[in-house]
Amino acid sequence: MTSSARADSIGLGGREQCDRGSPQDRVSGAVLGAPVRVRNVHRPAARFEDYIEHIYRLTRARGITGAKDIRVPIYLSMLMLEYPETLAPGRTRERIGIKALACLGRMLRLRTTV
Repeated sequence: MTSSARADSIGLGGREQCDRGSPQDRVSGAVLGAPVRVRNVHRPAARFEDYIEHIYRLTRARGITGAKDIRVPIYLSMLMLEYPETLAPGRTRERIGIKALACLGRMLRLRTTV
């Protein structure tokens, strides 16, 4: 997944931290032998906080109590398409899956309004 985020500090297996940004619409990753800690900071936050609050309100309103509920990926896909400037799929296979799940949600007449 890609986001409009800037990684301010990246610890690479005990090495010195660095300050770098990841270009928008690009999937970034590293293959390292040691655990990596990344702090994802959204500046400006755009609608990220609204997105997280919407997820919370929606799950409470629909009675979703756990991540194993079959509706979770459908609702998250639908919401993700409502907040494209906040979070977007980075790969074609992710875009296809998210759009398919959102379409399924619309066919099942699921609504993201709270």
